[in-house]
Amino acid sequence: MIATEKGDRTRAIVLRIEDNTAVLINDFETNHARVEFGPAKVMLRPYEDVTVLDLSGSTPKRPRQLKVLMLRLGPDFATDLFEVATRDHARLRIKLSYKWQFDVQGDPEKDKSIFRVNDFIGYVCENLASRIRQVAAENEFETFHKNASVLIRRAIFGMDDAGRARKDRLFSENQLRIIDIDIKDIAPVDEKTALKLREAIDTNIQIQLDASRQEAQAAVELKRIRSEEEKQLADIASHRKSEAERQSLIELQSVDCRCGDRRRGGAPCPVRSSRCCSAGACGPGVAHGRVSARTRRTPSPAWTGRRTSSPGARSRGSGRRGPGCSRTRCPSRRRPSSIGAPPACRPRP
Repeated sequence: MIATEKGDRTRAIVLRIEDNTAVLINDFETNHARVEFGPAKVMLRPYEDVTVLDLSGSTPKRPRQLKVLMLRLGPDFATDLFEVATRDHARLRIKLSYKWQFDVQGDPEKDKSIFRVNDFIGYVCENLASRIRQVAAENEFETFHKNASVLIRRAIFGMDDAGRARKDRLFSENQLRIIDIDIKDIAPVDEKTALKLREAIDTNIQIQLDASRQEAQAAVELKRIRSEEEKQLADIASHRKSEAERQSLIELQSVDCRCGDRRRGGAPCPVRSSRCCSAGACGPGVAHGRVSARTRRTPSPAWTGRRTSSPGARSRGSGRRGPGCSRTRCPSRRRPSSIGAPPACRPRP
């Protein structure tokens, strides 16, 4: 980047800085450094040079795999693979992916701290892996494998005052912040342990399937029982309604019987029926609501005898004779003008 003695000393060196990246430029004459952020074009001075970073790469991480001039500010991902040992000496291989970014404040002097750690990828991965190894050593295999997500997050992000895992972790050395983690794989190193783990996982899956099947069957049985109960309640309600109607019918029949007894005894009938007289059920001498007061008088014997002496005479009422009625006119069906009149004023038949 610096013009050599054999090169053209009059030619300016221009550095194109990409977007979302930063470059550390050192001035060896004044022993001063400055940070430039992209996107930008920077012309280097005669004694200035760009700092080259040696970063770890590949999976698992190995040092000095990448040489970069421009530092990406993130967010970006770094994947690591390492082994841990539990308290019961079971070895596990864990593959994690970290999401990171730099906290840039916009102050050129404070932002120099992002270049303070040359290999920040290797530093962060080794730091977090050591924390996870410590947590794994404190727990047994079954506990660690079952609660791996919670334990790893607590180990990386730490705990707050409420006892819950924090959402991120900041490395104050170079202002690098871990935003999130992705647990890609957790597998035993030993083949026998891996086989037993697969068998245990299959057994747990089968147990969960059986439990789900039993819950479904119990739900179906409960639904059937409820439907039967609803049907029985509906039958009981229908039976109760029919019994109530039957009781009301019995009461009406008893009222009709009392009315019939009153008719046979000569008392006034409380039930008003338009078919009573036409059917001849009331008999002679029974008064009805639609008959006027004048029709309730009993005809004189002379008038009755006169009508009796005429064998061919017929009733002028409805034409139907009631019980006890002969060819004479029924007293209950006679016209008011002829029934209640005295014998001297009666019209001739």
